[in-house]
Amino acid sequence: MTDTAADAEEVPEVEPEPEGGQTVQLDDFCELRFEALSTSSFWVKLVEGKAEVFGTELVRQRRYHFPAGSKAAVFTFSGCELKVWGETESRYTSKDTHAVTVYVNCHAALQQLRRQAQEARRRGPRVLVCGPKDAGKTSLCRQLVSWATREKSKPIYVDVDVGQSQISVPGTMGAVPVRKPFDIEEGLETEQAPVLFQFGHTNPQANINLYFYMMNRLAEYVNKRCEYDQDANYAGLVINTCGWIKLEGYDAIKQCASAFEVDLIFVIESERLYNDLKRDLPSFVKIVTLPKSRGVADRGQEIRQELRDRKVTEYFKGPLLSLSPHRISMPTSAFQFYRLGVQALPSSLLPLGHEKSEREEHWRRAVRVLPDRSLLHALLGVSQATSSDQLADYPVYGFCVVVDVLNDSVVALAPASGTPPSNLMLVSTATWMMS
Repeated sequence: MTDTAADAEEVPEVEPEPEGGQTVQLDDFCELRFEALSTSSFWVKLVEGKAEVFGTELVRQRRYHFPAGSKAAVFTFSGCELKVWGETESRYTSKDTHAVTVYVNCHAALQQLRRQAQEARRRGPRVLVCGPKDAGKTSLCRQLVSWATREKSKPIYVDVDVGQSQISVPGTMGAVPVRKPFDIEEGLETEQAPVLFQFGHTNPQANINLYFYMMNRLAEYVNKRCEYDQDANYAGLVINTCGWIKLEGYDAIKQCASAFEVDLIFVIESERLYNDLKRDLPSFVKIVTLPKSRGVADRGQEIRQELRDRKVTEYFKGPLLSLSPHRISMPTSAFQFYRLGVQALPSSLLPLGHEKSEREEHWRRAVRVLPDRSLLHALLGVSQATSSDQLADYPVYGFCVVVDVLNDSVVALAPASGTPPSNLMLVSTATWMMS
């Protein structure tokens, strides 16, 4: 891979370096793995050599901040010296980094396919990453995207994991062209706004038909993007999926592969999933099984909720929590609030001849929500649709969160001031309380 950040000029410290700290020496192909305490932060500085975090290189002499509860790993191909500060739940160095070597080889193969696509002026590789919960899917996607951009490729990153989306707030699926590696502290940085669909739940099971439908709609937007953005077309897609791999979850993986027309699937730590996909998908789809990194930690429901809350906090306050959201008022006479999907009525209660249409449409039907106290703390998606019957078909501009409900208006926090660009609001089951 082409080295960039590590060869850049050294960045001076913005803040005085704290006293103390510990020096850590890493040999080649070694990794420093750590989990920060839930009550305190952790800092890492690269003193000598070269190192990276999930595919993004560290700049020498810059001190990187990892917030409380963070789990990460600093990897080096050629050895390095680090300095670290802060208390951790666990911290150790490991030479068991075989998985990283395998992932790098996957990246090299993808880069070769991208070069061939550019030479032949055809579509580049579209890779889908799947596997069970806590297998390291998101970390691998982040590495593949960051390594690609370090070699000047510009892939589109797609995330259909509505529970732990890396592109936006929980309950959404989205896609965005990426031009540079993930920022170690601030995460995904993009020059263009992502395409986001508000599914409205953090679990696909809540409305699996709507999940499939929005996935197909997102794929249509991605394909249109590739038609006029040749850089993205040659670089292809990297698609992250949720960890639900059985029953309808397995159907979701197949649906995703079909919708985005993938030609390569990376399966992490599931021989059964690998064999099922080999059996059920067309032969032109190449399926590769990959090992799970030994540094990947299991996450319980409480940790998953904390990560979702942190993602919403970052949306409104910025990745470094340095911004303040704006208070906006939405008159109830001008704004409408909806949820997508209703419980299907039994056939016995339906008029004769309406049974089929009811069963087919109930899952994406827009249901009006009264602007009452039940909306408090709910995330609202500002829809790009022009009528309520189009809410499932169009992405959203962005999000706001309800902080008060008055007699004639709903008060919300938004990342920008001014009147929202649409009066159609999609209500999510995901909530957030500003601390």
